[in-house]
Amino acid sequence: MKIVILTKHALDIDFGAFPDDHVSYTRKINTAMELLKGSTESVVVCVEYGNILIDENIIDMQTAGARVYNIHRGDPARYRGASVLNHQILDGEKTAVVTLMEIQPHEAVDTGRVVQQHPVNIRGLTYPEAVAACRHCYNNLICHAVEERRGAAYHSKCLGQLYRRRKPSNSSIDVEISEQGKRKILAADPVDYPAYFDLDGYRFYLQISSKELIKDGHLF
Repeated sequence: MKIVILTKHALDIDFGAFPDDHVSYTRKINTAMELLKGSTESVVVCVEYGNILIDENIIDMQTAGARVYNIHRGDPARYRGASVLNHQILDGEKTAVVTLMEIQPHEAVDTGRVVQQHPVNIRGLTYPEAVAACRHCYNNLICHAVEERRGAAYHSKCLGQLYRRRKPSNSSIDVEISEQGKRKILAADPVDYPAYFDLDGYRFYLQISSKELIKDGHLF
């Protein structure tokens, strides 16, 4: 597992490789891509980065086996874009919800999937004090990114070992099949060949999230 932190500041983060500070956007991205080489599972986390990753760079990182995340110092449901901490202080907010979100190409700024949030008390704090308070939760949020990436890689590996590709001929299933049986069928290939059953003149397609399929390496 490789962890690459993209930032403009010297942060007190316990792990990860940091491309050189105070260099151009292109040089920093190139360094990050070099750090990602040789790893099939890794994470890139933008922390106080100050730049928006362009779609091409996100795709390149994902192709290299990385999941890309951003730590945003506010609840994206209410505060998006730059300088959100300043706006929260000016608005008299008592709490800043520091958010870890996944970044995907072709998404609007700060609209990614929220992975974890950490409330930080900023009541009565100046901007530098609020920044320092938010930084205390960075390590915890990066740990969540790493654990999620490990889980996704492990889940993919389990499915490849345990299940074979389902065919159109066995996409139709018995309506009376057990819940465990349904989950096993879905794990085979729910995208290309969705499992379904017919009942009372209607066709029902089964959908189950991947997180429900595997727990601790076992079907449940």
